[in-house]
Amino acid sequence: MGLIAGWGTVALHDGEGFRAEWAAMKCLFTDRPWSSSIPGWLARWWRRKTGRTDESDPGTLQDRRHWHALEGVAERYAVPLVSLETAASLGLLSELGVPSDQIEEARNLGAGSWPRNGW
Repeated sequence: MGLIAGWGTVALHDGEGFRAEWAAMKCLFTDRPWSSSIPGWLARWWRRKTGRTDESDPGTLQDRRHWHALEGVAERYAVPLVSLETAASLGLLSELGVPSDQIEEARNLGAGSWPRNGW
């Protein structure tokens, strides 16, 4: 999960997302918000798209591979890899132009999701 900026000709697809003529990755998030207990539009979208309703065990081999792949992508694209809570608290989301109500939602979402301290 991450934050991208899109510009040029943009096509919105209801609550599903959008396509843009140009786009740039701004940051990647370490959080995996698929817990059914996490409120907000982002968690609902994530659960609908992935079909997940449970919490995953962050100690599994699959999750370690995911974590290392995520680190590789962040390095390749030279973008920060941070938790939602950290991005909200440090002002990164604000600096990237995210509206304040969505920053608060990200902070709340990040407070209830894994991983807190990485590997």
